[in-house]
Amino acid sequence: RGLEVRDDVIVGVSLMRPNATYPDHHHPPEEVYYVLSEGDWRQNDDPWWRPGPGGYVYNPPNIVHAMRSGPTPLFAVWCLNPAKTH
Repeated sequence: RGLEVRDDVIVGVSLMRPNATYPDHHHPPEEVYYVLSEGDWRQNDDPWWRPGPGGYVYNPPNIVHAMRSGPTPLFAVWCLNPAKTH
């Protein structure tokens, strides 16, 4: 129920306050983030990494992943396929 309702893609925005962590989680659909600010990302038990503004993050289906902001807000656009939520 956004600006355009579609069955083939969901596009959203994540904006996190400074020094916040979005905890480990997973979900069936794969997910792509286009990163617009500084921030850290992690998959499984791998180390945190920083793709930087203009970078991207790909989360395969059901992978455990998390993100966190530093001293500035984390801002990213994400896309996933709602048909693959089951």
